[in-house]
Amino acid sequence: MHVRQSTKYLSLAALLACAAGTANAQVFSVSPALPIPAGAPGVTTGNMDPSVLTVSGAPASIGLMKVTFDVTHTWNADLDVVLVNPAGDKFLKLTSDNGGGGDNFANTIFVDTAAASITTAPATGNVSGEWRAEGGAFVVGSTDAWAGSAALPATAATSFADFVGGNANGDWTLYIYDDAGGDVGTLNSWSIEFINPTSLNGNGTATNANVCPTSGSTLITVQAIPAVGPNSTGITGSVNLSSVGGSSTQALFDNGTNGDVTAGDNIFSYRHTMPNSTTPGPQSVAWTLRDAQSRTANGNVNFNVTCLAFEDLCTNATTIYGPGSYEFNLAGAGNEAGAASCGGFNGPQPDQYLRYRATRNGEARVTTCGLATFDTVLEVRSDCDTVIACDDDSDTGCGGGFSLQSEVFFPVVANQEYLVRITSYSAAGATGSGQVLIEEAGGRLTILEALADPDPVTEGQPVLLTVSVQPGTDPASTNLQVTGDLTELGGTTGQQFFDNGTNGDVTAGDNIFSYSYTTTQPDAFAAVDVVVTDGEGRTAEDTIFLEVTASPSGSCCIGTGCVITRQVLCVAQGGTFGGAGTDCGGFTYEQASSSSVFEPIGGTGTSLALTGDDVGATITLPFTFRYSGTNYTEVYANSNGLLVFGGVSNAFTNAAFPTAGAPNNIVSALWDDFEIDPAVNPSTNVYFQEFGTAPNRTFVISWEKLPQLNLVPADDNNFQIVFTEGSNNLTFRYGLITSGIDANAGLENPLGTTGLNIDVLALGAGDTAVQINAVTETPAQCSGGGGGCNSIDFNGDTLFPSDEDLIDFLSVLAGGPCSTNNCGTIDFNNDGLFPADDDLIAFLRVLAGGSC
Repeated sequence: MHVRQSTKYLSLAALLACAAGTANAQVFSVSPALPIPAGAPGVTTGNMDPSVLTVSGAPASIGLMKVTFDVTHTWNADLDVVLVNPAGDKFLKLTSDNGGGGDNFANTIFVDTAAASITTAPATGNVSGEWRAEGGAFVVGSTDAWAGSAALPATAATSFADFVGGNANGDWTLYIYDDAGGDVGTLNSWSIEFINPTSLNGNGTATNANVCPTSGSTLITVQAIPAVGPNSTGITGSVNLSSVGGSSTQALFDNGTNGDVTAGDNIFSYRHTMPNSTTPGPQSVAWTLRDAQSRTANGNVNFNVTCLAFEDLCTNATTIYGPGSYEFNLAGAGNEAGAASCGGFNGPQPDQYLRYRATRNGEARVTTCGLATFDTVLEVRSDCDTVIACDDDSDTGCGGGFSLQSEVFFPVVANQEYLVRITSYSAAGATGSGQVLIEEAGGRLTILEALADPDPVTEGQPVLLTVSVQPGTDPASTNLQVTGDLTELGGTTGQQFFDNGTNGDVTAGDNIFSYSYTTTQPDAFAAVDVVVTDGEGRTAEDTIFLEVTASPSGSCCIGTGCVITRQVLCVAQGGTFGGAGTDCGGFTYEQASSSSVFEPIGGTGTSLALTGDDVGATITLPFTFRYSGTNYTEVYANSNGLLVFGGVSNAFTNAAFPTAGAPNNIVSALWDDFEIDPAVNPSTNVYFQEFGTAPNRTFVISWEKLPQLNLVPADDNNFQIVFTEGSNNLTFRYGLITSGIDANAGLENPLGTTGLNIDVLALGAGDTAVQINAVTETPAQCSGGGGGCNSIDFNGDTLFPSDEDLIDFLSVLAGGPCSTNNCGTIDFNNDGLFPADDDLIAFLRVLAGGSC
C-alpha cells in the first residue's frame, strides 16, 4: 500500500475572493505532480497516491462547481478518475477509460453545463475544453469495474448536481487508477471552482378558458429565467390546479407536449381541460419552478373561466370579455352569410360566431395560426352585416410565409363589441375543429403610405421620398424615427427621413417623414426599404418602389477633351453637355475586301482562360488605338464574339448595327451566344497576340473552336479581329464557321446612332476576310478650355506636355506628316484662320502652362 500523501494549496484567486466577499466564483487549486504508474486489472500497481485539495472559506451550500485537471499520460483510455466530496458520502466518476492513445488531459474542465459528455472524447489528440463528467457507478465484474485500492463511498453521483446543497469546505480527494500496463503519466495539477448561486425567476401567463357548458381548456405557460453563476440546470415546473378541477402538483412541460410548443426553450406549459363543474369567474393558480441547484421561483397565473358556446347564428353569438383562446368545432354548423368577403367558394360554408367585447383601446389580433386542423377564413364585423376585417391564408403572420390559417388585426375601443366569424375555404364546405386566439395590445406602429414623387424620375432630378406614419398607442409612440436604404439609388443604407420642415419635408410634426434625394444612378426598378421605429421598441417596415430613368447621352466637353456620357455624369465632372445624341466626332468606317487569312494563335498567343457561358475579360492593347473619335489602350472581350470599348458587357442577344440599346461602342466579327466548354473542345477559348514592331504593329484577338450554346451536335466557329497600328483600321478574319449562322457582325459608335453591318450570310463557311477602314475623321466639337484652344496632346499619344507634341505640331503646320497619324487640327486657337502664327504662339503658351 502507498502511504497517503496530502497536498494542499489555497490559490491566490480563492484568497482574493474570500477577502473581497463579493466575488461570484472561488477557485481552489493544487499542483501535486504525482506519478501515475502503469497497472493491470486486479493489481494495485496502477494506483496514484490520492491527491487532496483542502477548501476553506467556500460556500456552505454548493451551487455550480467545476473541476479542471491536467494530466500527462501516454494512454488516457487506461485511466479511471474519481472525485470524493469532503463528507465522504458520495463520489463522482469524472472519466473512466475515455480518450485514446498518445494524448493528454490538457486543462480538461468538467462541468454540468458542458455540451458533450467525456464519453465522446476523441480517441486521438489532447482532450481539452469543457465536458460533462461521465458519472454513475462502476459496474462490478465488468471492464468498467473500479480496480483502485481505495474503497469508494456507497453513493455514486450522476453529475456535480448531486453535490448541490452540500458544504464545499473540507478535503476533496482525487483518485486516479491506471487499469492497464505499459503506460505511465503524471497528475500535474487540478482545481475546483465554486460559483455562488443567484436567483431563479419566471413569468406566468394563461389564455382564457372556454369551458361551460362544453369543456374547454386554458394554456398555462411559465417562462423560466435561469439563474447564472451557477447556471440553472435541470429546471422543472409545476402548477396547482386544484381550484379548477386539476391536480395540486400538476407538472409543467418543456418537451413539446401537453400544449408546449418548443422543447427545451425554458417555456414550460400545460394545457388544462376544465370540467363542466368548474366555477365560472376569475381564477388564480400558483406555479413553482425548481432547478437542480435547489433554487426555486414562485408566482401566480390569473385568468377567467367563462361559460361559452360558439353560436351558429350571428344574432345569438355569446359575448366574451377580453382576449383569450376559444375552442370551436364547425361539424354540423350551418351557413348564415355565404362565402367570406376575402375568400371561399359560394357553396355552403359552415360558420360560427363569437361576440367579443374589447377591454382596452388599441388593436386586437384574431388568429387561427397553428390552432386549427383545416383551411380557415376569418371575418370581423361591427354588426351582423358589416365586415371590418377579413383574412384568408395569411401571408404575413403565422410565423411568416404562406399559411392556410388566417389572421386579422383591427383597431378596438374599450367595451365595444365585435363579431368574430369563423368559416372555411372549400367548395364542399369542409369542417374541422380548433381554437381561435384573440389578443389585445396598444395600437400598432403602422406605415400608412410610402411613395416617391415623381415616379418615374430622371436621374439628376430630385425625387421626394415620403413615409406617412400612424404612431402606436397605449402607450403612445415617442421618438419616432424613419430611415431608408438608398443604396439602389446610389445613397446610404441608413438615410434619415425628416419631419421638421427640412430636406423636402413640407409640414413639421405631421408624422409624414420626407427626404429629397437626387440620384445619379439609374435603375429601372429601384427599391427603397424604409423602417419606422419608436421609443417603445415597436417597428414597421415598407418599401418604396420607383423607376429612375437615365438622363440623355451625348457629347461632354471637359477641358479640352470630349467624351460620350450621360448628361448627369457630364455635369458632375464639371463638363459642358452638348445635347442628346451629339457625339465627339469620329471616323467614318468603310468596308473593303481583304486577302488576309485566318491564322490560329491558340498555340502561340495568350489565352483569356475563360470558362462557361457569357464570360469575358479586359485586354490591354500594346498600342493606342483610336476608335470612333476616342483613344483607347484596352478593350473588353467576351465569349460571345463581342469587343466593347470603354465598358463591359457579356450580352448574348445579338442585334444589327447600330442599335440604340446597350451595349454600344462595340465591334464584332461574329456576335452570337457561344460558350467556352473545354469538355466540347479543350482548345476552345479567346486568345490574343501582338505581331511586328512599332510603328507598324498588329494585334490579334482570336475566338477559336467556339460552339454555339447548347447546340447538338456541337459546331465549331473560328474568327478573329486584327487591330492595325497607326491606321486605326480593323480586319475581320474568318476560319471555319457555321454556314448561315444566326449572328451579326459589324460595329457601332458610342451612342448606338451610327454603325456598319457585315453580311454574315455572305461569309458562307468562312475562309474569308473583311477590311474595315477608318476614314474621314470628323473633328471633335469641343473647342477646349483656356479661351478656346485645343488639347496640347496634339499627337494623341496621351503623353503631354511633351516635345513630341510640339514637333508634330510644327510638322503638320508646315504641311508635313504626323508621327502618330492621330494629330489634331492645326487651327489650335479655333479662330478659323490656319495655318497661322497665332496658332503656334497659342500652342507654345498653353504648352508652357499659360492661358490660350
